[in-house]
Amino acid sequence: MNILIINNSTNDYSIALINKYNITLCGIIINNSDYINYLLTIINNVFINSNISLNELHALAFNNGPGSFTKIRIINSIVQGLSFSNNIPLISISNLTVLAEGAWRCTKIKKILVANYAYNNKLYIAKYYKTNNRWYLEDKIILLDIKDILIFCNNLLGNWVLTGDFWFLYPKIKFCVNNKFTILNSSNCNILDMCALVINEFNESKLITPKEIIPIYI
Repeated sequence: MNILIINNSTNDYSIALINKYNITLCGIIINNSDYINYLLTIINNVFINSNISLNELHALAFNNGPGSFTKIRIINSIVQGLSFSNNIPLISISNLTVLAEGAWRCTKIKKILVANYAYNNKLYIAKYYKTNNRWYLEDKIILLDIKDILIFCNNLLGNWVLTGDFWFLYPKIKFCVNNKFTILNSSNCNILDMCALVINEFNESKLITPKEIIPIYI
């Protein structure tokens, strides 16, 4: 099993290679505007250093959002080009699911509410629960007005972890709910969380073609 992973669920890009379940971190790009050239250079170095050629990949894994238009389009363009030219299947992972996996890894709590800032005082909200090592999305990803977040959280039942960038962009709201829930900084999430999700998707043959990519933009 050879899978190249490009992850941007947090503020940076990170790249990893899974080779027979061994994970190698291949590079991180932090706060650099020249994303495309750096990404392509790192990807090229992955193949040089690993002695694995592009046509030996069994899949390419990437994030389909929600995220900024520029970052999501860059990744989509790269994986679509590589996939089309080499007939490589794709694995699409939501940014919010990666954040949920990171929160679970740190706390082992199986109910995760992810809240990421979207636009115009709105949030992307996703309620996840984990069963049998699989994440399930309760209802669907929704857009919620910031003014409604406290009511939304007060309706949660049971033990939940809250994660996502919103809580640290709005510390006053974080303070209001911090006595009821565990709030985890989304920076605790990393490429290993993406890798864990990708391995599950690959083992269950949840592969897509470039034409089936459905990006979610902020």
